[in-house]
Amino acid sequence: MSKTILTGLVAAPVLAMFLGVGVLAMRIGDTWDQRNTDALVTAVASICAGGSVVIGVLLALIVGVPLALRAYAGGGLARRAWPEPPAAQWRALPPGQQPTWTEQPPMLTDKQQGQWISQGQQYDLWEEPAKDGWQ
Repeated sequence: MSKTILTGLVAAPVLAMFLGVGVLAMRIGDTWDQRNTDALVTAVASICAGGSVVIGVLLALIVGVPLALRAYAGGGLARRAWPEPPAAQWRALPPGQQPTWTEQPPMLTDKQQGQWISQGQQYDLWEEPAKDGWQ
């Protein structure tokens, strides 16, 4: 018996709400015309535009401000004094681990003979051109 009373107590307000919405829809439908449609469309468009502006401002505050603070926090880093020049740190290799190409760059050993030695291979720079002018 208590379940039926509880169901009636819950169902009565829900039915009253549906009945009220139905009566409101009938009264609006009796007096509705083209001007009301225009006003409704304008109001919905204004609400959507205003909401998008509010969402844009909130996103700018939530995402943009911390991103800008992080991006510009180290802005003066290049003006600070280094303990030693950074180029010396980058170019310094441990002793005994220097590659062989750092000892002597590729170069022309004898310009009269026209040979170029690079990584143990010799290239002849004074080859005779073909008779038709093309190599």
